[in-house]
Amino acid sequence: MADVQEEPTLSEDLLDASSPTTTSSSSFVFYAFKWAIALGVLGASIVLRGVVTQFLTSIIGGVVGQVGTQGEENNKKRAAEILSGPLSFITVLSGVVIARALVDLPDDLEIIFDNIVKSLLDVLVFWIIYGAITPISHIIQKTSTGSVGEEVRKVLVDLAKGVVFVLGFLSILQFWGINVGAFLAGLGLVGMAIALAAQDTMKNLFASLAMFADKSFSKGDWIKTPDVEGVVEDVGLRTTLVRQFDTSLVLIPNSTLANSAITNFNKCRLRRITWTLGIAGDATAEQLIQVVDNVKKYLVQHPGVDQQTIIVSLDTFGENCVNLFTYFFLTELRWLQFMEEKELILLQFAKIVEDAGTGFGVPTRYVMLKDQTHK
Repeated sequence: MADVQEEPTLSEDLLDASSPTTTSSSSFVFYAFKWAIALGVLGASIVLRGVVTQFLTSIIGGVVGQVGTQGEENNKKRAAEILSGPLSFITVLSGVVIARALVDLPDDLEIIFDNIVKSLLDVLVFWIIYGAITPISHIIQKTSTGSVGEEVRKVLVDLAKGVVFVLGFLSILQFWGINVGAFLAGLGLVGMAIALAAQDTMKNLFASLAMFADKSFSKGDWIKTPDVEGVVEDVGLRTTLVRQFDTSLVLIPNSTLANSAITNFNKCRLRRITWTLGIAGDATAEQLIQVVDNVKKYLVQHPGVDQQTIIVSLDTFGENCVNLFTYFFLTELRWLQFMEEKELILLQFAKIVEDAGTGFGVPTRYVMLKDQTHK
């Protein structure tokens, strides 16, 4: 007996016809759901990066503050300055990586995205190294037995940062399949052209290194050159900033400064004072001896006067005066305090002369006119 094949019912036909559409709709919903979650994770990483950064910085700063040499609060502050940027970057980058894992990308886009993530991770590593150079240089300077000048430390830090920047840049190029050797060869030719065009800059650079090696001056020193006199505010690789006493700021190329005669007043161990005081010409010998003895006694007893060299002596006759020569040194090196101390000494000299019953001679000239009678 032949089998009788049943005809499909209308409901079954409708169900079979709707199956592809239902599957496609479900896939689209699932695909959209994954993208929504990925975007949500990325948005959350961006929004919460500040909170996460502050939390991690406080933990790391507490650990660094206990082992540092600059004081707990200072070390926490430095740790926050170094890590705040990279930690914020890590938070966002983590959100990007998680979001990438939740969605499917075409092969070409996947390769590009992976290279971008590797490049960002490379940037992160070199960013942390770049930020740690300055505090590490401070630690080395304070813990090393040899003293390194602040200007030398600053130049070394700038050079180290430049090397880290170049290495990071070359490392990123490798991720994108760029031939670094050929790139460096091209940079060599470009560098020669730049060096020829920037001879003055290179001259200033080597001049700055020579000044640092000679330790001619440092930041805060009072210097004097044939062109400028003032306080050094900053010493860079190309120029030196000097604040003159009229508050004007002068930028001097280091090559010019290195070839100039520089007087560094902060290198002085003492400040010299040389005065010639004219005592009144009508003063008696006893008064002159009294002035000399009292001035010398005052300088010997003065705590701010160096006792190695004190000269107080009658020198020459002047116009209506007898010149008293004084030569001594003050131990005060700061400019304003030195001027104040010198003023007090000058006033005391005037009082000594006054107590001796005499005064200071004023140049005087007598003009005698002869009366002639014209006939």
